Parts: sequence; structure tokens; C-alpha cells
Amino acid sequence: LTVLLEILFLINQKVNFLRNRARRCKICLQTLPIGFTKRRENSTFYSNKEQKFYWHLKLIFPQSHAKFTEQRVPDDKPLYDILKTYIDPQECDPVKQQRLKIYTISPQSDIQILMKLENRPHNSIRLHKVEDWHLEYQKLNASNR
Repeated sequence: LTVLLEILFLINQKVNFLRNRARRCKICLQTLPIGFTKRRENSTFYSNKEQKFYWHLKLIFPQSHAKFTEQRVPDDKPLYDILKTYIDPQECDPVKQQRLKIYTISPQSDIQILMKLENRPHNSIRLHKVEDWHLEYQKLNASNR
């Protein structure tokens, strides 16, 4: 019983540390209760040395019925750089490219990035559109010409 209490204390200590660091960075971090699968799978952490978060991301591509997980994504990495390994034909792995064919052949400006809004009733799903995520790609192409 005491070992279990010590483990729970250490887990809560880690979560509280993460919450405090997030609050300092003006991030509203919410955690799931102990025992939830998504909480166990989440590997988000804060690096004291580099003073930044490393996020655990779940990428869902609905038209291809594909889900991918990215771990240790630094908080200063642009969204385009994260998605480039999935939807850019030159950067994409051939297996991913085949699976995400509809995304790799589409113009980048036609692809929409949506983020699910949290703290909503289960039957009321709302999505937030991320604007201008592909502008970084256009800047890179313009500078390469």
C-alpha cells in the first residue's frame, strides 16, 4: 500500500510540475484522470535544460482513414515542418505517401488543418480551422526559385 501511495505521489508531482511550467508559458494544460488510456500513452514533457515543451501529437487524416503519432515534437517547431514528412511528395516516406495519396497530390493550399475544441459535450464536436499553415511552404518555394 505504501509503495502504491509513493508511486501516485511521484505521478502527481510530475503532473503538477508539467502544469506549473505550462502556466508559466501561458499554456492552459489539462490532464486526464489516472487510468485513462490517453493519459498513459501521452509522453509530453518539459525540458528544463532547453526551457521548452516536447509534445506528443496525434495526427488524423480522415480522407485516408489514417492515424499517426508524433512524439517529442518541440514547441517551437512550425506546423508545416511537422506535416511536411506526411504530405510533401519530396519529403514523404513512400509507404506514408501511398497511404496519404489524396493529401500528397492535392495543392497545399487546399488542405485544411482542423483542431478539435476540448471541454465540449460529447455529442457536440467543434473544430477550429488553423489559418495560413501552408504559407511557410510558399515562402520556401519562392526563395528556392
